[in-house]
Amino acid sequence: MLKGYGAVILDGAWLTLQLALSSMALAIVLGLIGVALRLSPVRWLAWLGDLYSTVIRGIPDLVLILLIFYGGQDLLNRVAPMLGFDDYIDLNPMAAGIGTLGFIFGAYLSETFRGAFMAIPKGQAEAGLAYGMSAFQVFFRVMVPQMIRLAIPGFTNNWLVLTKATALISVVGLQDMMFKAKQAADATREPFTFFLAVAAMYLVITSVSLLTLALPREALLGRRKGGRSMIFDYNVIWEAMPLYLGGLLTTLKLLAISLFFGLLAALPLGLMRVSKQPVVNGIAWLYTYVIRGTPMLVQLFLIYYGLAQFEAVRESFLWPWLSSATFCACLAFAINTSAYTAEIIAGSLKATPNGEIEAAKAMGMSRYKLYRRILLPSALRRALPQYSNEVIMMLQTTSLASIVTLIDITGAARTVNAQYYLPFEAYITAGVFYLCLTFILVRLFKLAERRWLSYLAPRKH
Repeated sequence: MLKGYGAVILDGAWLTLQLALSSMALAIVLGLIGVALRLSPVRWLAWLGDLYSTVIRGIPDLVLILLIFYGGQDLLNRVAPMLGFDDYIDLNPMAAGIGTLGFIFGAYLSETFRGAFMAIPKGQAEAGLAYGMSAFQVFFRVMVPQMIRLAIPGFTNNWLVLTKATALISVVGLQDMMFKAKQAADATREPFTFFLAVAAMYLVITSVSLLTLALPREALLGRRKGGRSMIFDYNVIWEAMPLYLGGLLTTLKLLAISLFFGLLAALPLGLMRVSKQPVVNGIAWLYTYVIRGTPMLVQLFLIYYGLAQFEAVRESFLWPWLSSATFCACLAFAINTSAYTAEIIAGSLKATPNGEIEAAKAMGMSRYKLYRRILLPSALRRALPQYSNEVIMMLQTTSLASIVTLIDITGAARTVNAQYYLPFEAYITAGVFYLCLTFILVRLFKLAERRWLSYLAPRKH
């Protein structure tokens, strides 16, 4: 079926797994450092932790990878002659991938760990202090064990996202599973077959990951030498600003459409995930399992390139839409975010205190009224920190649209780089746009948390 490319793709899968494990090891270390900074009573340290979390989460994975590999390499080779080094410097794709993914997901893990610490009842720390424990003992004997238990669901989500993000490293020439599949698809002209095989391999990785992480979860929960003297060419960026602004509008459109329809689909899916009916729950579980278990890039390629392999699709009434890059991107993004958002909503529903449910039943509320007035509003409030992560991840995900010919912010940066070969200027400008959007989103979510989650804030003495 794979026409002799099976062993090649398996070799790429092993490289993908090495990349994911190495990146996560770095991410855990950075995540712990990040949460320690963010929870520090020293204001400038807390500000430093917030800055790290916001800046790294604010730039899409693809832009960071391109910026570090191409832009970083270009910058090093501009600066090196000034320091007396004339040899050309090459960055290793594997090292760049590990460093980039580690830094990105270190920021996400710091947010996951922070949310876990916030979910620990304040009374437990106070009880530890009243018992005579020192602050150090309270932290390591009371807070950290519970943080680990509460962080496992979020950690699982971050690990699954990271394994899919490894597919992006293929764009800088790392011969991982996605790179090998693209080569095989180009050689055989059967993209659907090989991308589907890659999706199956990612599902295998996801299955093993879920089974492995379920054990502790169940137990605890239930390039130029020389040339310009200028380090940054502002003139080129200024001339290309209309292109970037057009890309900004495209990015916002993709983000708004995908989040809107993704949330509409996630609400019933989240309710299905907490259903006690095995069939209903199983359908929603299978949907989220498949979508969360395959990379966004693979899903986008399957919809945009893969479906075109079938003549029945090309001759159907759906072809005018499925041949549109904008429609396919919005469809793929909405499907992807709906699965992650559904799991966030389901987790928040399960975390509803039993007392709220019992009080509602004692008031004589029907099941419909219970969900409408108690469960869903309460769950959506608690889901805000996790959903902010999902929204920022979706903002980054929109950068993949540039791969299917759309001129979003990343597409504008790729166009500028192709015209002038200025990767550092092109991608750092794209990063600034994404950062600005992220700061706005983070601020909006902080205002929302202040409005609806103020009761979870630490008490001021």
